[in-house]
Amino acid sequence: MGARWRRAMMLAAFGVAVKRESPVPSMRVLHCLRIGASLLAFSSGQRAAIRVAPHTPDSKQTIPMARDRTERRRQQRANVVRKQQTRNMKPFYIALGAIAIAGVALIAISARRGTGTPSAVDVKATPAQAEGYLMGNPNAPVQIYEFADFECPACATFATITEPDVRKRIVDAGLASYRYFDFPLEQHHNSLAASNAAACAADQGKFWEMHDKLFYDQPEWNSEATDRPEKFFQKYAGEIGLNLTTWKTCVDAQSHMQRILSNRAEGMRRHVQSTPTFVIGDKMVAGALSYDQFKTLVDSATARLASARPDSQPGPRTAQ
Repeated sequence: MGARWRRAMMLAAFGVAVKRESPVPSMRVLHCLRIGASLLAFSSGQRAAIRVAPHTPDSKQTIPMARDRTERRRQQRANVVRKQQTRNMKPFYIALGAIAIAGVALIAISARRGTGTPSAVDVKATPAQAEGYLMGNPNAPVQIYEFADFECPACATFATITEPDVRKRIVDAGLASYRYFDFPLEQHHNSLAASNAAACAADQGKFWEMHDKLFYDQPEWNSEATDRPEKFFQKYAGEIGLNLTTWKTCVDAQSHMQRILSNRAEGMRRHVQSTPTFVIGDKMVAGALSYDQFKTLVDSATARLASARPDSQPGPRTAQ
């Protein structure tokens, strides 16, 4: 009994010593402790009173390690989400790029159309039954004809950006007269009604005021926006100070439809193929011209008139 007791005590002491050296006991130490406890219980005839702590890491070491694992998992999930979002956005970026390329192509095409090469026309070819709408001195040295469609976007661009300078610096300066001819296109379903509204405004001396309103507010009454533009035309008539009763009677009766169709026929006679198209002196050019392009054509027409004069006196002034 004494020898067994001593062996048990030695084993227990050995296990305690090893545990002090290493706070995290190994499996071999645990095995030794269990043997010592069994021998002690056998020698004393009692159940072992020694309890071996389970293999549990120190809590001070466990918390940082757990936090690190949690953070790694969170970063992994975030990376997965970012990759998924990137894959989902690829079709959008591709579509956006295609739209941008198409827009650049359309701008380039429009620019080329706006700077078409002028073609020669017969100066003596005066309008037959067409009248047009005159601005400026009819006896000015250079005659300018515009064939346009009130629903044409390029016509609206010219009317709102370039035409104000043309009026002020060329027409008002007496260098040229300006005449507008209706050329409604079939694909623009509200254009003919707009020409009718403007013609009835001309009866009260306000064609150009209605002309400006129609082009400036084109997006709200064109055929893409509405199939009933009359309410907008009536609003414009009120805003420019027309007698609405007289104007509406004229509009409903389509009193000037023959004039509008004659203006379009004149454009066809001159082989107009797109809007806006301008006849400046003896040259015809299509597209929404810039002021500089317009000025160059007027100055060329003025110079040709000067060179054709029998005397050597200076010709008319050029546009500024």
